[in-house]
Amino acid sequence: MQQLQVPIQTLSRDTLVLNDDELGEALVELVRAAVPRRTAPAVATVARPERIDVIGLQPLAAHRIPVNGFIAGLTRAEVGPDVGDARAVGVMGTVQVRNAPDAPSVPMAVVFLEWPDCRWWLWRALVDPGTATIKEGTEVRTRAVDGDAMPVGFGRWWSLGRRTGVKVTIRSRAAADSPHVH
Repeated sequence: MQQLQVPIQTLSRDTLVLNDDELGEALVELVRAAVPRRTAPAVATVARPERIDVIGLQPLAAHRIPVNGFIAGLTRAEVGPDVGDARAVGVMGTVQVRNAPDAPSVPMAVVFLEWPDCRWWLWRALVDPGTATIKEGTEVRTRAVDGDAMPVGFGRWWSLGRRTGVKVTIRSRAAADSPHVH
């Protein structure tokens, strides 16, 4: 078993709800607040009945761990007896995107959530790299329930988790009681 220590922040259930649109919009507000402070790196999210786990993804690249496989493992994560199972998983923060293979990348703020029944919800907006603000008129919301096409590069994590059986174990470090992932 490969072990990796990654930062995890837990948001209480009081702060966020699990209704698709309300959960998505609550996470959008977190990203909106972080973009101007330039503190919106891409992170994984796991919505549980009593909390939302926000998991840093930066250490994965250094260990050559595929993000899609990691998030698929989060759908089946073992957390502990007092923590409920994942109800939705996703990604939020700022990512770099290209409109064409030879085009320069541009920053895009994003919140993408997916549920076990393959329902998904997406908010995205371009970010002005100079001013660290969301560019006016670039916000888009799409949802599976509206018949929208799933965006390329996001989702299908529940299916991948079921197909491959990949699983992530999340536990606290004994000494510091700081959560990390295995």
